[in-house]
Amino acid sequence: MNLPKTKDLLKTMLQKLVDNPEKITVDTIPFHNGMMFEIDGEKTDKGKLVGKNGRTVAAVRTLCVAYCAREGLKCQILIK
Repeated sequence: MNLPKTKDLLKTMLQKLVDNPEKITVDTIPFHNGMMFEIDGEKTDKGKLVGKNGRTVAAVRTLCVAYCAREGLKCQILIK
């Protein structure tokens, strides 16, 4: 899996959604059959990351899962 490409894709998408894009960080945590992407940002931007009823984070999660599935891996997203 091209991990830097996946990480950059997530970071770029999320930076377009928030007011403070320079504060967005994406860290990776490996687990038994995939990767967990831990997303952190400004406290005031958390609502924009999650979205109304979690729709934004669900859409980002769907894109990440689809991208990782091409490599046969699982993907999880955690917003700190």
